[in-house]
Amino acid sequence: MILGLLVLAWADEPAPATAASRGFVARPVAGRPVAELRGGLDTTSRARAPQICGEVHVLRFLALDACGSGATWFHDLPIDEMSHYRVEATVPLMADGRGELWLQPGLGFAEVQRGADAGGFRFGREAAPEQNEAAGPEATLSLKARAWVHDKVFGVAEANAGLAVVPAAPVVMGSKGPAVPSASLTVGLGF
Repeated sequence: MILGLLVLAWADEPAPATAASRGFVARPVAGRPVAELRGGLDTTSRARAPQICGEVHVLRFLALDACGSGATWFHDLPIDEMSHYRVEATVPLMADGRGELWLQPGLGFAEVQRGADAGGFRFGREAAPEQNEAAGPEATLSLKARAWVHDKVFGVAEANAGLAVVPAAPVVMGSKGPAVPSASLTVGLGF
């Protein structure tokens, strides 16, 4: 299914603007968006931890996205959070002047954490009573809106929903099972 979406995204690339056009024309640095930085809140934790997302568009129709609180990178605070690491297809839905709407199905993995981050990822069923983090596969779907504020810079908003299967989630989070849903709304800038 994702392969089919990738083919459609590649085939539906917008035609280049002609010199006779008098309307706004986005002129991204590499001929396509390259990177974006977004912020929002982690909806999985009870504390609603801040979340930062970085997305790199490796191709016009393929992106790498990572979201989390920045633990061990920007702070060492002992917070509860869920972080996400995924590959996303980028499927254009519409473009009109300065605005664009995209659909991004994604696959990757997520990590749930309670307290300080120990670094690295713990996959699998093994769970110790004091275990404070665990990871597992995740599927997500995002709806992204871009508004070009300059011919090389855009504002972006993304609504994302996902489902991760983290075998040790009941020990780490106190959940009833390994299925861990997530949802987020992030906003930011890109070029």
